[in-house]
Amino acid sequence: MKQTRTNKGLREEAKLAMWNYYSEHKAWMPEWIREYREEIISGIQVGKTAEDVFNDIIARVERELVA
Repeated sequence: MKQTRTNKGLREEAKLAMWNYYSEHKAWMPEWIREYREEIISGIQVGKTAEDVFNDIIARVERELVA
């Protein structure tokens, strides 16, 4: 029987990916990125890389701040 990952397992993997990326890049991360924790986890769970999710959120929020 093929083993599948559970939603809980996927969430835990996403949280780990988020933490690893954040830990490696926190020197340049804005403080407010923490407010987007659930959005980051969700983005990673659907298959985006942590890098893409973080960069997309940062770019979007910065555009909103300028507008």
